[in-house]
Amino acid sequence: MNKIAVAVVVVVLLAVYGVLALDYIRQGPEQDRLLSEIEEIDQSMQALEESPSDLLEELAMVQASLAAEQATIPDEINSSDVIEAILSLAQEAGVKAVPFVTDPWTTTTIGEGTYRIFRISIGVEGAFVQVSDFISRLENGEFNTLSVEQLSITVAGDEGEVYTGGGTPVLAELDLVVIAQFLTN
Repeated sequence: MNKIAVAVVVVVLLAVYGVLALDYIRQGPEQDRLLSEIEEIDQSMQALEESPSDLLEELAMVQASLAAEQATIPDEINSSDVIEAILSLAQEAGVKAVPFVTDPWTTTTIGEGTYRIFRISIGVEGAFVQVSDFISRLENGEFNTLSVEQLSITVAGDEGEVYTGGGTPVLAELDLVVIAQFLTN
């Protein structure tokens, strides 16, 4: 019986050893796949890493670009100067600027910055070519942050008579906006 017990124990141990060895052999390809994935991830991480000097150089460029953009927006604009410039430009362009409606300066957030906004609504009467010239000169004039926010043009005069050569009388209603004074958050 002693020999049978030893033989049974040996057979059981061989069976357990065989199962463990078979399981180990089956895990070999899985281990290779996992090692390959780890290596790919390591390579990807190394490719993403930038040296601190590159990041500092990029930060300096972005800060310089931001400062340049902020410098284009004046610290302060006198609303009376804006109105006087519009009236003067209207006279030069040969158009009539009619009732001005202004809103008080307000603040608004654009992107990550906060700016002061001055809104003006005006009506402009004149020949189409003159009104067009006035609007172009207004947007490209003294105040580089002045822009036309909304524009509506209708034919003026008797029953909407249209003339050739840009001489058609029109009435333009403009909503203007002037951006000023960058305020840090």
